[in-house]
Amino acid sequence: MFLVMKDFLKFFVLIIVLFFGLFFLISQHLTRNASQNFKHRANHPKEVAKDPSSLWMKANASYYDPLDSNQTKKNPDGIGSFNRKICSGSIALGSAIAKTYKDKGLIVFIEVDMDSIDFITPYGKNIFRVDDVMAKRYRVEGKYYLDFFHKDLCEDYKKMGRFDVRFRIIKIEKKQLS
Repeated sequence: MFLVMKDFLKFFVLIIVLFFGLFFLISQHLTRNASQNFKHRANHPKEVAKDPSSLWMKANASYYDPLDSNQTKKNPDGIGSFNRKICSGSIALGSAIAKTYKDKGLIVFIEVDMDSIDFITPYGKNIFRVDDVMAKRYRVEGKYYLDFFHKDLCEDYKKMGRFDVRFRIIKIEKKQLS
């Protein structure tokens, strides 16, 4: 009788150990997946649109210095109309839609094609972020104007003054609330 009781006790302990072991493994798996899913969502804000196949458009382009009051506003602070500092990779957009992007708090990325010249910006090869809106006279329906950050262009383009480029909108994101 004692031997049967001893075997039953061993069996009971084994069942409890297996149960808690299985419980521990399942809970670890669920916690890890939830954590990875949260990190993925936190690093990738919800996109409003992403269309790398969007149409190429023609724009008349130039460059500007965001700290020059003759080129921007009185008492310039280097901050564009999207309330972001103008720096490498920044671009000012002049079109009828530009102010709408700003008013809706959208973050717009464009790809520029300039006669086989590649620009490397913080956003990638030939990718720029719209950080400023050009003056009202450049907000014309059906026409597009781009102003590059002056340090992003080589001297050849600066000497040209104004020049034509092709561009397309490749990504539009909702601004993340801080």
